[in-house]
Amino acid sequence: MFKLTELNRRKKIFSGLCAVIVPFFLTAILAVSSVFAAGQQNWPEAPETLGESVVLMEANTQAVIYEKNPEAKMYPASTTKILTAIVVLENCSLDETVVFTEECCDLEEGAVTIDSVPGEQMRLKDVMYGLLLPSGNDCAMALALHVAGSVSAFVDMMNEKAVEIGALSSHFMNPSGLFHSNHYTTAADMATIARYAFQNSTFLDIISHPNYIIEPTNMNPESRVLINTHEMITPGNPDYDNHVIGGKTGYLYESGRCLVTYAEKDGITLLCVILDGSYYGIFTETEELLQFGWNNFKIINASEEERRFSYADETAKVQLDSSNQILMLNNVPFYELTSKINYAYYLDEKEYAEAKLEAGIENGDPRQLYAWIDYYYGGHYLGKCNVFVNPDLHPPTASFIKVVYVNIWLIILVIVVVAVLVILLVHLAKKSAANEGRLSAWEHRKSGRKQTRYYSRSDSIDLREQYIKSGHKDKESIHGLSNLGVPYSRKDQTVGPIHPQRSTAADSHLSGSSGSSSGSRPSGSNGGSGGMRTRSGAGTRPQGSTDRSSNRAVGVRTGSSQRNTGARAQGSQSPSRSTSGTTGRSSK
Repeated sequence: MFKLTELNRRKKIFSGLCAVIVPFFLTAILAVSSVFAAGQQNWPEAPETLGESVVLMEANTQAVIYEKNPEAKMYPASTTKILTAIVVLENCSLDETVVFTEECCDLEEGAVTIDSVPGEQMRLKDVMYGLLLPSGNDCAMALALHVAGSVSAFVDMMNEKAVEIGALSSHFMNPSGLFHSNHYTTAADMATIARYAFQNSTFLDIISHPNYIIEPTNMNPESRVLINTHEMITPGNPDYDNHVIGGKTGYLYESGRCLVTYAEKDGITLLCVILDGSYYGIFTETEELLQFGWNNFKIINASEEERRFSYADETAKVQLDSSNQILMLNNVPFYELTSKINYAYYLDEKEYAEAKLEAGIENGDPRQLYAWIDYYYGGHYLGKCNVFVNPDLHPPTASFIKVVYVNIWLIILVIVVVAVLVILLVHLAKKSAANEGRLSAWEHRKSGRKQTRYYSRSDSIDLREQYIKSGHKDKESIHGLSNLGVPYSRKDQTVGPIHPQRSTAADSHLSGSSGSSSGSRPSGSNGGSGGMRTRSGAGTRPQGSTDRSSNRAVGVRTGSSQRNTGARAQGSQSPSRSTSGTTGRSSK
C-alpha cells in the first residue's frame, strides 16, 4: 500500500514539474525561434490583391518585396510583347522599313490592330510604338516576319531569349500573346523578362510615351495617333502617377487582365507584375503595391556599410564595388542582415565571363572579380556587393573578419531559460532524493518487522518487567518496547501496554505468586479489581499452574485494559473495593 501511495505521489510530482517545464520550455523555444526569425516576422505586410499571380521587385537589386503564386503558370496575353520587342531591338535597327503582309493583317476577330493594310510600309520605330502603346497584334506579326522570315522562327528566338535571361518556366507560341494552351509564363518569369527589357534604353523610352503619332504612309495619307493603354502614365487620368515610367497591359478572356509596371521614386525602382488581375481594379492594386514598397524600404550602398570584409594589408587592395546597392527595410540596422560570400574562382570560364559582365567589368578593366557578397534578411534576398582585386598586386588573402554581432535580448532570454531549467532540475533532483530516502527507511522498517519473532505472553511480561526496572517508567518508554523486539502484534492476542502505576502488582499476580496483592496496589485504585472481577469464577488453579493458564490471564488483562483506563480516571470518586477477596479467590 505504501509503495502504491508513494508511486502515485512521485507520479504527481513528476507530472506537476512536467506541466511547468514543458510549456515553459516550448515557450522559450518559440521565443528564441521568433528572435532568429525576426526578419521574417518584421517583414512588412503587403496590401491585399485580387491578382492570381503577383510579383513586386526592386529592379536594380532584384530583391523581391512581395509575391503571390509567383511560379503559377499563367497566360500572359499581350505582356508577351515585352519579349517580342526585346528580340526585335536586339536584332534590328529603328531605321529599317517593315512591310505589312496579308498574314500580318489577317487576324482573328477582335484582335487589336493599328489598322494596317497589306503592302503598307512603316519605319521599324513606328511599328515598335504600335506594338507597345496600343498593343497592335498586326505590328507583332509584321515584326516577327521582318526579323526571322516566319512566325515559327521568331518564336524560337523568343524562347531561346527567355531561357538566356533566366525565364525558365515560360513557353511562347506566338509574338502577340493571342491565346494558345501552350503559351504561358509565370509572374516571376515575366518580372525577369521585364527587368531585362527595362535595361534597354530604347525600350524604356518607347513605353514611357503616353501617346505617339505615326506619320502618313504609302497606304494611308493620314496620321494615326497611338494611345498608351497603361493608364498610370497618362496625365489627367484618374490612375495617373508621375513616378510610373511605363509598362505593358494585356487582356484575354482566358488570361484575365494583366499589367506590368515600371516606376521609380527616391532611388527605389520598382517592377510590379500582376497576372489575371481585377479588370477594373488592377491599376489601383498596382498603385497600392508601389506605395507599399516606397514607404517601407530604402536603398543603401553596401560598400559604405560593410565593415566585416578586410584584407591582409594595404597593398592587396581588395575593394568593394561602390556602385552596388542593396534594398533595406526602414529602421533595420545593417548588422542584422545575414550574408553569404561566393568566390569567383569556383566558376568555370564561361560562368566567370558572365559574372564579370554582370559585375560591369569590361575589356581592358584591370580589376578582376574576386567574389561577391549576397545579403539577406529573414530569408529575403536584398542584393549583392561585388569584391574586386587588382591582379598587378600580390594575391590577396581577403576574408571575412570573424565578428559576431550580439543580440543582447537574445542572450538575456537564453540565460533566463537556462537558469529556470537548472533550478527546476535541481528541485526535481532534491525531491527524488528525499523520496528515495523515505522509501528506504520504510523498507528498512518493514524488513525489521518481518524479521521480528513473536514472543509468548510470559516472555513479553518478563521483558517488560526488565524494561520497567531499568528506570523507564513512562508510558511512552513502555510503548517503546517494540523497538526492543517486543511487538504489539494482534496475532494470538499478544500483550498490550500496561499502566506503569500498577504493572508490578498485576504482573506479579498474573505470573502465579501467592499472597495478597493489596500491599502492592495503591489505595483508592479500583482499576485492577475491575479487571480481575472477570476472572472470579475461574481462579482455583494451584501455584504451579502452567504458562498457558498464565497466558490466558494475561489475555484477559489485555482485553480489559481499555475499560480499566476509564475506571482509573474516576478512581478518586468510586468506592475502593477490598482486594483480599480477589486474592483469596485466586489462591483457592
